[in-house]
Amino acid sequence: MTHISQRFKLFAEEFANLPLGGKESQLIKDGGWTIGQVVHHITDATLMYLSRVMLVLSSEKPTLVPFDQDILASYSFSSDIPSISTIEQPLLTSLCNKFSFILDKLSEEQMGKLGYHPEIGEISLKNLATRCIEHNESHLQQIRNVLQY
Repeated sequence: MTHISQRFKLFAEEFANLPLGGKESQLIKDGGWTIGQVVHHITDATLMYLSRVMLVLSSEKPTLVPFDQDILASYSFSSDIPSISTIEQPLLTSLCNKFSFILDKLSEEQMGKLGYHPEIGEISLKNLATRCIEHNESHLQQIRNVLQY
């Protein structure tokens, strides 16, 4: 199992057991998103990253479309608390496990396949995966800090 793949697997395990304990409405920081919005955001971002990986694998240097995370966070579905345990946690766990599964099956050559992102330029599949897990781990640490565990 590759290092990046293992990080996705570990993230999925911890995230699936995240002890939210009714604190989904608590702010991550003053003026910031709530824990619930961050959970929705991590899931949305992981879905986007995984779709980009699949696009890179199936196309020759495709253009990867950016998305506005703040606009997504403004929708009511991005702060829906009941869906966190019923949709978001299981979906994100599955997405991260799929990411891990895919990464384990790819060769170094495949990990080097490129896409083009308008904001960052050329990016390899390996760098896409790394950016995704670093993003997820960063937000998980924010949630840990708020939950103090």
